[in-house]
Amino acid sequence: MVVAKKEFEMYDLKKTSPEKNKKNKKPNKNNTHIKLKLFLYSTLVLTIAIVVLLRFAHISKLQYDLSKVQTEVTELQKEKQSISIDLAKAKDSRWIEVVAMNALSMNYPNENQKVYVDLNKKD
Repeated sequence: MVVAKKEFEMYDLKKTSPEKNKKNKKPNKNNTHIKLKLFLYSTLVLTIAIVVLLRFAHISKLQYDLSKVQTEVTELQKEKQSISIDLAKAKDSRWIEVVAMNALSMNYPNENQKVYVDLNKKD
């Protein structure tokens, strides 16, 4: 039994495995420079994305305001056209005559309702 015990100690895996691991390990490099570059690039990309989104939001707001103003302009043009038509009607003597006869119940004066004035006399 003593012989088996000695052989077991000679083939101990703990003693041989750290030597192999040391050979395969790469030395640790200082990656702070790479990490700093990565952080700066990601910050730059994020900043550009935010600027593009803010610009798009501003353009969308301007387009909304423009369409709102165009709608107001078309409504005001329609109102102007309607007022122009009403003004043209009010200037027409035939329309005034029709309104006076129908709405106000006015008629042309009879001969006995007419009064003539002589403007040549000086009093």
